[in-house]
Amino acid sequence: MGRPRSEAVATLLRYVHARMKSHPRLWSTYHALVIEPRRRKSVEVLRRGRRTGEIRTDLDLDLMHDLFVGPMLVRTVVRPEGELPEELAAQIVDVVLAGLRPAQ
Repeated sequence: MGRPRSEAVATLLRYVHARMKSHPRLWSTYHALVIEPRRRKSVEVLRRGRRTGEIRTDLDLDLMHDLFVGPMLVRTVVRPEGELPEELAAQIVDVVLAGLRPAQ
């Protein structure tokens, strides 16, 4: 039985983070192939949420994206001892969306 997927992803992120400065081409390639396509998709989902009225229109889309991704990066890079339970992503989305929704 292998490691849980979240642990494998965290290990990869720590490795890439450690190599960013010493191997700028590795970082550039990883950014172009992994980070930027995911970021574009996430921002488009947020943009759609704005159009449907699910998300406030007065907030910066890039900042909103970072609010979702930031906690996962903290757990993988800054606090590698922190747990990455499978439900963490859903918890982050629920908490962040509560603050991004328009006032009722």
